[in-house]
Amino acid sequence: DQDEVDLIIDRPGHAEVAIEIKSTSNIKKEHAEVLLKFSEDFPDSELYVLSNDPQPKSFGRVKCIHWKELDCLLTPAPSEDSQTSVA
Repeated sequence: DQDEVDLIIDRPGHAEVAIEIKSTSNIKKEHAEVLLKFSEDFPDSELYVLSNDPQPKSFGRVKCIHWKELDCLLTPAPSEDSQTSVA
């Protein structure tokens, strides 16, 4: 099996992110297939296809976004465990 994920980002305290990078302007389900297979072995990972497609899409757990939205993956929202309460 020659399938491989283009990029995996380890974010301590948060789910890892698996990314496929495509140059197309029209993402289709076939572009998400490697990530769908990856998710079978790593069910807690967040899965993304980055591309030139301006229209956000989803295929199962795979979210497809424009590559300029990458910053939202690199700066995850604080987890409930890390939030502090103010009295």
